Amino acid sequence: RGQDLYLFGANKKYVSRDTNHYRYYEMGEARAAAEFLRRFCAAEFLFPGPRFVGLSVEPKTAIEVPDDFRYAHAPAVTFNIGRQHGLYYDVFNGHYCAPWYGEYGGHNYYQAVPHSQYAEIHPEYFALLDGKRSTHGHLCISNPEVQKLILEEVIRHLDQGYQMVELSQTDGYRHCQCDNCKNLFNVTEPGEMLWILHRNISEQVLKLRPGKQVCIIAYGPTRTPPRTFRTFPANACIDLAPWVFDSMKIWEDYTVPGGFICYDYTFGSFNEMGFTPKHSLAMVSTHARNLHRDKIQGVYRSGWGDNFGLDGVFYYAWNQIIADPTREAGALLHDFCRRLFGPAAPEMERFYQLLNERMQVAGDNPYGVELDFNDPDLLANRRPTHTKPVALLLARWPLPVLDQLEALLSAAEQKWPQDENAQFFLPILRNNFDYLQVTLRTLAAMDQVNRAPTAANFRDLLLRSQARAEFIAALPWDKSGQRCAKIGEMLPYAGNTPEQIQDNGRLRAIINFPFRKNLEPILASGVNPCGRTLHTGQNPQQLIGYNPKSNAQNEVWEHPFFLSCTWTEEALQVKLSLPKGMPPAIKDEGQKRVPVFCRIFLGQDGWRKRFQGNTGWQNYTTRTKTFGVDGAPGDEYNGEVSKGGLTITQDANDETLVTIPWSITGIQPVKGMTLEFNVYCQYSQQYGFIWEYNHLQTNWRNPCDRAGSLILE
Repeated sequence: RGQDLYLFGANKKYVSRDTNHYRYYEMGEARAAAEFLRRFCAAEFLFPGPRFVGLSVEPKTAIEVPDDFRYAHAPAVTFNIGRQHGLYYDVFNGHYCAPWYGEYGGHNYYQAVPHSQYAEIHPEYFALLDGKRSTHGHLCISNPEVQKLILEEVIRHLDQGYQMVELSQTDGYRHCQCDNCKNLFNVTEPGEMLWILHRNISEQVLKLRPGKQVCIIAYGPTRTPPRTFRTFPANACIDLAPWVFDSMKIWEDYTVPGGFICYDYTFGSFNEMGFTPKHSLAMVSTHARNLHRDKIQGVYRSGWGDNFGLDGVFYYAWNQIIADPTREAGALLHDFCRRLFGPAAPEMERFYQLLNERMQVAGDNPYGVELDFNDPDLLANRRPTHTKPVALLLARWPLPVLDQLEALLSAAEQKWPQDENAQFFLPILRNNFDYLQVTLRTLAAMDQVNRAPTAANFRDLLLRSQARAEFIAALPWDKSGQRCAKIGEMLPYAGNTPEQIQDNGRLRAIINFPFRKNLEPILASGVNPCGRTLHTGQNPQQLIGYNPKSNAQNEVWEHPFFLSCTWTEEALQVKLSLPKGMPPAIKDEGQKRVPVFCRIFLGQDGWRKRFQGNTGWQNYTTRTKTFGVDGAPGDEYNGEVSKGGLTITQDANDETLVTIPWSITGIQPVKGMTLEFNVYCQYSQQYGFIWEYNHLQTNWRNPCDRAGSLILE
């Protein structure tokens, strides 16, 4: 009006808290200010940084606003929550808070029945699992008092001022095995029991707090809709976790009055890509538009924002298309580069276009029926989490592509603008790209070892892995040493720990070897533990620590086993010696003798036997399943167990001798014969050693699946 400008927006605060942080307000005024700056000052917030670093404003000689201009907006996706990145970055990019939604980050059973409060006085509140009451927050949901506490937690949250409260079972859900829980509500499926319980709680809330809502999570055992009913109470909303491209098909016949919100896992480092670039422009564009197609009312971004240097432009496109589904990703990429990189924009646009092309390789969709971050085995790192990420990364980022990207980035750096935005962004970009390089060059070296397991190739792999570990150690960690230091509103690697960055992520992203291991002792030993050959009568060969990541690693490496073999026409003898004796920590346990446990693997022409035991017991059996064949997650030895003939002795110096008669092996020994061979031995589970190292180990089941060669001289 006249020379005055009026910007209006609702700033309502729903819950009384001793803080003025913007996440507790609707922040309508800030949204209005952002919309004004975008429309009339050509402003965009490209990335989060200190204060207004990241804000791009186009030069203008004047700001002109029509006299009759009016604009009101209520976004279709009403909230987009997760880690905050600063008020104006968030409002410019549609990361609207939901101060009226009482969410717990996924699970409210923990708060409803706190283990610290009830475990001792009411153990019956917790799930009976394998004969014991749970210590991890799993509940006995048939217990009326537990049901009452869950309801009271929802009511307590609503009474704080929230309009809607999350209702969600324990993460990694395990169903109680007590008699009452076996047929709760006259059904047998744990997921169905949860659906019925949560519907019942919603119905009670509808009576006790009319006008308020309950958001029920569809996650893990409740990812599949309920079987016994199709209409939800009038106050119910469903949180799809995850929401995938075809999620709504299975909900077509259901009535959910409160509609749907979702957990989004698109950009998290728990996907196979880990901390490398995630998804192409085509994928993020489709994803953003499908939120509108499926009428998703709100989003919780899980794991978002760990790689602003390489993924930042893809974040930008995703944000903008959620706000306006008519926007085109290619134009947004061009706009981002033009605004941020100035004279270096042509090189950087080609850089991101090449990233975009490579992210379409090997399938650019993390979603599918197998996506279940609630899987207890996955949460405990017991599922194969190695082969797929390695194969994916090697397919996407071959060394010639890395060289092209490096050339483009180096050329851009020569033209890099001097303004505050570009100068802040460059070290973030360079660091994220260098992480990609050291990671992929290490994996390429491992791929070379797989093709040719020579000592030279293995040493190159160890050196590259060591260089990668040094790169990670040199990141700017905060005082705790457990996450990178925050730079303004930018939190590099999304606050993940050094261990998680070393692993290249969590859950499905974890790469065991060569990232998870302390490889310096292997380098120091000079041992090449892959593709090994042992001749009978040869000098002893050193075994390496099976798990160099364990807390016992220092003592393990100081007290290694050495292996040698001899043979006669009657038997093979395998000798395990300890030139430095056992570690003091083992001897200090007060035992007179710690029996060495060992496993000897012998094979020929595709079959293999395992001979195992210690001085007190021995047995042997035949391999029944081979890793990678018929879906076997590791070699399995489930054949008939035999006990006769095998002997194991251990002398006063802890030298262990395993005698295996040829008659129980099925082998007819001949001089010059080559056998598949491996040895594993341990003082205890913490102190294990192996001869032929399985660097392709995918999980705990198959550390000994690889075999070297034993030549009978």
